[in-house]
Parts: sequence; structure tokens; C-alpha cells
Amino acid sequence: MKKDSSDNKVLLVGIIVTVLIIAVLLVKKVNGPTNQNVSPDQTESDIEKGEQTVSEPEPSAEEGLYLEVKRPADGDTVASPSLTVMGITETNAEVFINETELRADLQGNFSSTITLEEGENVIVITASDEEGNYSEKTLTVTYEPSG
Repeated sequence: MKKDSSDNKVLLVGIIVTVLIIAVLLVKKVNGPTNQNVSPDQTESDIEKGEQTVSEPEPSAEEGLYLEVKRPADGDTVASPSLTVMGITETNAEVFINETELRADLQGNFSSTITLEEGENVIVITASDEEGNYSEKTLTVTYEPSG
């Protein structure tokens, strides 16, 4: 029985496809799963069995928006109960300084005056944009009245 060249071509294509599939499977096995979100309540035995609980990743400062607080500095001590918080983030980002909501201007600047209580005050500044990017900074400022 003599094989013609078209049979040889089909055989060759089949071998090439098989080799490519094996190569892809080996790469996936070596690199591991690419999108493995593990729930905090998932046990180690669930992971070993291959059972995964997929959840939406929480936004983090690393993935989030640029946010820089210009004033005050963390750990500052001030003598006035009135404190202006200033910073820069992305253009038009929604900014919260504790409970106060504001919006960054076209250059990303934001500013708001808050009232401090005597002693340590925790100030949480968050910024978010329309795409869901998010960033947060936490500062502690101490108000010690003079006199």
C-alpha cells in the first residue's frame, strides 16, 4: 500500500497539533492556575481537593488610585482645632476626608477643613474614580490646645 502526499500532510498536521497541545498543557502545569482567588474562609483541605471559592478581589492601594496627602503629616501635633487637609489624586476623583465628601479639581487637587477634638484624631482620606479604582491613607494628628 502506497500512501500519497496528502495522507502524509494530514499526519504531519496532526502530530504538530498534538505537540502544541502538550506544550500548552505543560506550560499551564508549570505556571499553575492564573486566576486563583481564595476566600478567607476556605480551608487548606478544600484547596488540596481543588475546590475553590472564587470571589471578587478587594481593591487595594497598590492597584488603586494615586493619592498623596500634602498636609498634614502623619503624627503632627497642632494647637488649633481647625485643620486643613490638602492633597492630590486623579482628576475629578471622589474624595472623602473622614465623613466629608468632596471632589478633586481638574488638576487632582483637593482640600477641606475639619474640626479636631482634643487629643489624638484619626483622619482617613479615601479617593475613588468612576472605574472603581480606590486608594486610602490614614493619618493620626494630635490636637493639644496651647495655654
